[in-house]
Amino acid sequence: MKKISIVFSIACITLVSLLSCVSLESNPDSTSNLTIRMTIESVAEEDLDDYDMNPIYVVTPSIHNKSVYIGDTTGVIEIENVPEGSYNIHLLYTSDSKDKTIHISSGNDSNVSIEFPKAMIYYYVINSDTGASGLEVVAHRSALIKALDRSDIITTNAISGTAAYNMILPEIAHDGLTDVSEYTESTIPEVNTLLSGTVFQDMEILFNTDNNSNRSIAEIVETRWESLDSVSSITLVEKSWNDYVSDSTNFNFDIRKAGWVLDSNNVLQYFQAIIEQSGYSDSTLTTLLTEAEDALNEENITLHTSKLKEIHNHIIDKALLIPIYYFD
Repeated sequence: MKKISIVFSIACITLVSLLSCVSLESNPDSTSNLTIRMTIESVAEEDLDDYDMNPIYVVTPSIHNKSVYIGDTTGVIEIENVPEGSYNIHLLYTSDSKDKTIHISSGNDSNVSIEFPKAMIYYYVINSDTGASGLEVVAHRSALIKALDRSDIITTNAISGTAAYNMILPEIAHDGLTDVSEYTESTIPEVNTLLSGTVFQDMEILFNTDNNSNRSIAEIVETRWESLDSVSSITLVEKSWNDYVSDSTNFNFDIRKAGWVLDSNNVLQYFQAIIEQSGYSDSTLTTLLTEAEDALNEENITLHTSKLKEIHNHIIDKALLIPIYYFD
């Protein structure tokens, strides 16, 4: 697996009540320069070209009264005139097992690398706007999601993964980004009751040909949903990668396969991207996204984290995406 080194730029945010204090000391009379680099084990370099990294690091003790540093779009962090001493570097929302401690000595520029954990999710996107009749109703989408059997999908395809019931990957479920809403699974008779009188007609599942498991997963979902009284028929639509991307971008689908590899720990950017995939928007969601961004810009990580949880729970409440499994 290719590793990519990414360097970070500076922005300041005050961290409140997320991390315990680390007993480290610095000497302001003696300084040096510090460069922080992040390695991403699970992503090929070419996959990163279209994304803005903007990762978030927490440095303890603070440097120049700054505890949190946000990288620019290319990932550069270079901190000048760092007081001599020991510093703990933490990647926000990830396990502290990845933390690095570095000692800065006078006149010696220092470099440190910290690894971003492998973090991938496989899910379906629902076109609630222009998709098949029935998908425009939240309760109908929620019922379809309840009818899935993720264990069957994972076992049948011998997938090295864990069933996913929310969109917060385990690798970023730290520093308060926990206890979020989740989907549940129900039996077919229970879902039939929820969908009483509702009929989904000519519903399609779009996926690409590049992965053999895509068809197998779609077939399992098809069988499960077609066993519901309210689903008349499902068509599997398999296309080349380019055609799949075109149809996805133009929202020419009812439900489609999707996958995401986190390229940084900036969870807001991840949420913005997956929401855009669904084409969904409402005033509450727009407000929450703005508030989360404002909190980040205002250096309020506690509020930012709270807004991230609200955004996630709104995605679940509106049944916009169907998490299927996390990659192990």
